[in-house]
Amino acid sequence: MKRILTAGATALVAVAGVVVAAPSASAADIGTLTVTPTSGNLETGGIAFRTSGGCPAPATNILVRVFGQGFPEAGLNYVANTSLTTYGSSSGSTAPFTVPAPRSLRDQGQLASPPVTNWAGTYEFLLVCRTALGAASLGDYRGRITFGENNTWTAANATTTTLAAAPAGPQPQGTEVTFTASVTAGVDGAVTFRNGSTVLGTVPVANGQAAYTTSALPVGANSVTAEFVPTTTGYAGSTSQAVSYTVTQATQATTTTLSAAPASPQQEGANVTFTATVSPAAAGTVTFRNGTTVLGTAPVANGTATYSTTGLPVGTNSVTAEFTPSGSGVTGSTSPVLSYVVTAAPVATTTTLSAAPASPQQEGAN
Repeated sequence: MKRILTAGATALVAVAGVVVAAPSASAADIGTLTVTPTSGNLETGGIAFRTSGGCPAPATNILVRVFGQGFPEAGLNYVANTSLTTYGSSSGSTAPFTVPAPRSLRDQGQLASPPVTNWAGTYEFLLVCRTALGAASLGDYRGRITFGENNTWTAANATTTTLAAAPAGPQPQGTEVTFTASVTAGVDGAVTFRNGSTVLGTVPVANGQAAYTTSALPVGANSVTAEFVPTTTGYAGSTSQAVSYTVTQATQATTTTLSAAPASPQQEGANVTFTATVSPAAAGTVTFRNGTTVLGTAPVANGTATYSTTGLPVGTNSVTAEFTPSGSGVTGSTSPVLSYVVTAAPVATTTTLSAAPASPQQEGAN
């Protein structure tokens, strides 16, 4: 017997006492549906569906449909419209819940018209969050199984993989960065980390995570993903969203040394040339100081900068050279103190001579 409701209502088709709902307004998928056991055959009992989350308000009920070869295009109800409280859940809860199937797949196939006799390919289970009377879906969970030979099937339960990086970018070249992939709990396998299409490494999953550490990321924007390949039967692989990680040019330390010519000590007013040598050679300027007093500034050319002066004061002078880079990639540096002694210039003297008594005098005069 068939009963069709029109005028905007949901079409219902009664097939052997099971109501099949025609497609209603589709809601977005809000999670995955894990099928247990993860393998079986047409006679396998105890099939159950585990959601990855709850049903959003105002949903109060769920139903589960099965789609695939031999079933109607709109699917056939596997679990009837039932209150969430039946499964220990409630409207608006975010916690996962489990829905047991009421019959084996063979018995479910017998409810189709005509009955399903050729099980092949992939079958999808759709858990719909809805209200008790409304037909509109408020959120869907999906799970799949795939049939092989001799009417045996294996679940293709979805997994999720997320990826995080520490420390957060950007970081200078050579920084040790750890990428941690988190995958669906309880599923074994390995994670392959890639930078674009380049494989960085493969790490086994332990306690739902796999971590890969590298200090060899190239300078620029890197796009890193984590692909999980499960070894647990009944689970499909998954790939994380790309994590963009920027690596900047490494900052190289410089050293600055200072020399003077002519060598100390020198007399006041001597022309002294101070030469600062920057290693590695880098563009920038050098500020020469005597204590805290700035003597002058000179540009660096071919790794050196010079400053000459005749104005060093008498005494011990403490001269330094401070390098300031003009671009990125190198650090500034300051030379050790160079002590330079300046002595006072000699004072000029004159000598005069007089005689008494005055000339002329007789022989033998004193």
